[in-house]
Amino acid sequence: MATVYARIEIAEIVAILLLAALLLYLIYAINGPSWDLIAHYLITYITTQSDSSYYENFRAPLSAFVMMLMIPFEQDPITPYLALLFTALAAAVWYASKSIKIDMLVLFAIVFNQYTMYYTFIFNSTEVLSMIFALLGISL
Repeated sequence: MATVYARIEIAEIVAILLLAALLLYLIYAINGPSWDLIAHYLITYITTQSDSSYYENFRAPLSAFVMMLMIPFEQDPITPYLALLFTALAAAVWYASKSIKIDMLVLFAIVFNQYTMYYTFIFNSTEVLSMIFALLGISL
C-alpha cells in the first residue's frame, strides 16, 4: 500500500509541476517578457560579445552570469533561461519540503501561484534566484 501512495504522490507532484510550467509558458506567450528582462539580457550579451566595459552596478551579478550561460541558445535565449530557473526553483521547493518535513503539495501551492510566477520569473527574474537561495537556506 505504501508504494501505491508513493506513486500517487509522485504523480501529483508531476501534475503540479506541469501545470505550473504551463502557467508560466502561457504568461510568457501572452505578455512576453518585460522590458527589464530583455534589457538585462541584451546588456549582458553586448558586454560579453564586445570590448565594452559598460556594466550596471545595481544589477544582480548572479542573474547576469546565468544569462551568459544561455548565450549559445541565440534563437530564443530567454526561454531556456526561464526553464532553468523554473527547474532550480522546483528542486529547491522539493528539497525544502523534504528537509523541513512540510507537505510538498502545500509548499508547491504557496510558491507556484500566479503572483510569484509573474513577478519572480517574467517581470525581472532576479527574485526567483533570491527565492531559490532562501528556500535552500531555510532547509539547511
